[in-house]
Amino acid sequence: MMLQQIVKYINILFLLLLISSIVMFLVFNFNPNLLNNFFKIKDIKIIGTEKTNPYELKKILSPSLSNLITFDKDSAKSLLEEVGWVKRASIKKIYPNTLSINIIESEPFAIFYQDQDILLIDIDGQIISPNPDINKFENLMSVRGENAENKLNEIIKEISISFPGVRNKINSLEFVDKRRWNLFLSDDLLVKLPDTDISQSLKNLKQLFDDNQILDSNIIEVDLRIKGRAVIKVDGEQVRFGSEEV
Repeated sequence: MMLQQIVKYINILFLLLLISSIVMFLVFNFNPNLLNNFFKIKDIKIIGTEKTNPYELKKILSPSLSNLITFDKDSAKSLLEEVGWVKRASIKKIYPNTLSINIIESEPFAIFYQDQDILLIDIDGQIISPNPDINKFENLMSVRGENAENKLNEIIKEISISFPGVRNKINSLEFVDKRRWNLFLSDDLLVKLPDTDISQSLKNLKQLFDDNQILDSNIIEVDLRIKGRAVIKVDGEQVRFGSEEV
């Protein structure tokens, strides 16, 4: 008996849902404006914008802000991620009338000199801003060389793994002939890396730093382009650490 009552209630509920769906379909089908008004986007909540103007983001989205059902999240996401400081954007629809947008902004990593242009870029080489205030970002490293911005993340990863201690000593990076890197360290020390096996070369460089006080010497260049060798160039005739000659 109990089972029959449960089945009866389920059938009644199903019938009510079916009738409601049919009624809503007929109402919205013959009154499309009612649907648009009911799901019209009335509130846009944007969080995570410290350097980005949220009103600029809303302006970019304004042509597509009709109603929540037809709003294309993927297209909007692509548009927002073209804005300079925006690294990633995630969009959530909250029915019936709200858009929630979460912004993750880029972190400035380097100043990229490209021909006559000066660009502020993040660690992935993504352009944040053209013609930045150099004085404001004077502590950032500079990057030069054709295609350097596309290879920046790779060399930073290699450095972070093989010789993390040298990262904060880098003043400038130069991508040479679209195939290898030069590192310009503090005290004007130049390190020439090879085309391949960069990881091992950086480990060798770390060993040199650990065994010798290179930055406190008159060594001005360490050439690691020949596998298994380090060619040293000094300012003067002999290597000197502080005031002590070797």
